[in-house]
Amino acid sequence: MAQVSNESELSAALAGTDPSIQLTDDIPVTKQLEVGRDVTISSLFPDVFALTKAAGYSQNLFRVASGASLHLNNIILDGDMASHPASDSANRSLICVNGGSLYLEDGCILRNNYSAAEGGGVCLQAAPALANLLVMNGNARITGCVSKTSGGAAAMFPGTSNDRMEFSDHAVIADNSAANGGGICCHSLTSGAGISLNIGDVRITGNSASSSGGGIFFSCYRGGGAASSLLKLTGSMLLAGNSAYHGGGVYFYSANAGDRLEISTTSPISANRASNNGGAVCLTAVLQPVSISIDGTVFRENTAGTGGMLYLLSDAGFSLSAQNSSLIKNTATTDASGSGGGLWLQNRSLAHPSEIHLQSCLLEDNQASASGGAIALYAGLSACSFTAADSSFLSNCSSGSGGAILLGSEAETFFLSD
Repeated sequence: MAQVSNESELSAALAGTDPSIQLTDDIPVTKQLEVGRDVTISSLFPDVFALTKAAGYSQNLFRVASGASLHLNNIILDGDMASHPASDSANRSLICVNGGSLYLEDGCILRNNYSAAEGGGVCLQAAPALANLLVMNGNARITGCVSKTSGGAAAMFPGTSNDRMEFSDHAVIADNSAANGGGICCHSLTSGAGISLNIGDVRITGNSASSSGGGIFFSCYRGGGAASSLLKLTGSMLLAGNSAYHGGGVYFYSANAGDRLEISTTSPISANRASNNGGAVCLTAVLQPVSISIDGTVFRENTAGTGGMLYLLSDAGFSLSAQNSSLIKNTATTDASGSGGGLWLQNRSLAHPSEIHLQSCLLEDNQASASGGAIALYAGLSACSFTAADSSFLSNCSSGSGGAILLGSEAETFFLSD
């Protein structure tokens, strides 16, 4: 094990062969630290030391190269935002991963960094030959980081179908911001790379996006014809108090056959806010139908201009299934266009149907300033089926049509059952 107290010793240790490196002091960093092998960096117990960007240095603290693996625990990485203003276009992420693996583990904190490019805390750059991996677990935190573009905490742009991010075990992503994906941005730019992002037992709170996805921005390959992608929110994941223009909690863009969103969190998804569409979730689908599945989740006190809990606009049909779930006190607020206090759903396809099935769900105290206190459904010209089995609509209200439900269809085939 190598013990280091300054930048020169740390650089030499990374170039060496010791599998573990311990910091024995705080270290200001003046140049990028290259990781080209498997290594763990931590602080000498019981202290927790910090690596901090020096005032005159704006690039990454670490670059994890192809095939390398970096484990960080009981250590702080600090971007010293006060010394690196937004006017400096050279500012970059705390860590750049290019075909390698990064593990943020117990006691690891990434904080206080501004990036003029993708990823305020971490950026996983597409590497055609090798997959990128980010694993965040334990009580690891990314907080107070900013990206001018995408992923205030972390951004990934997959180059292979094996690129992935894993968040679990009570990790925290809090109070970060970006244009898209105030917390996390995952955007496939490669037709052959379907994304699978599974997020469980994580706190994603207080993040903001000036455009889309306050907590999470998830975009499948937008050209269509690509492998399907999945965003899964599960376990005790907490998604709360995030904000954006579209999708206060989550923004999801779908374009490929089989793209789907699955939500089964045991913690409420609550108090997320969108100034325009989708307080908790905003979903846009083009080219192919999208599937949304919700199981055992409570959506509470989310707010948007339209679609207080969910805003779903599809040009290609959709399937929405919710069971054992509750929508409580969600609100659509934008005057005459503030429809769908709980759900706002529209299918603009001429060929693909829309299907909505609610099983054992509670929709209570949702409000819309226009129409559809709990649900506003615009089925368009395609066939539509709407089923609500063993479900309750209580004390929902709107200022216009449909205190509980507004159903609109121009199709010859419309099925409604309870």
